[in-house]
Amino acid sequence: MAANERQALFRLQELQAQLDYVERNALAEVDWAMIELNSTRARLSTGQLSVELAQEALRIERRKFQQGRGTGNDLLLAEEVVLRARTEYAAAQADSQLALAALRFATGQILQPNDGNSTEMSKFNNE
Repeated sequence: MAANERQALFRLQELQAQLDYVERNALAEVDWAMIELNSTRARLSTGQLSVELAQEALRIERRKFQQGRGTGNDLLLAEEVVLRARTEYAAAQADSQLALAALRFATGQILQPNDGNSTEMSKFNNE
């Protein structure tokens, strides 16, 4: 085998190794994004239920307070629980959107700003 052929073969093997590395990383990114998205969807489901339960508890505490059977402190604590549940639910919504964006990025549906595809980026920025 001539020196040029050996160099070409070595370069081909080197490029194949780089391609394999990039493919493994891309698949790992997609897997991670899917796991994260599924996790945030579960948080959304439980978060919605937490808000509903907290609102029901607050309704009960208001009625008790109006009837003179509850204290102002109990009412304030119930309001705090509702606010906390809503805050956690909003955080889960934000995390879900971030996870969806990460998945779209990992699968090539969202392109990086410096990729030269200004049409896709301007469309994304206007959403």
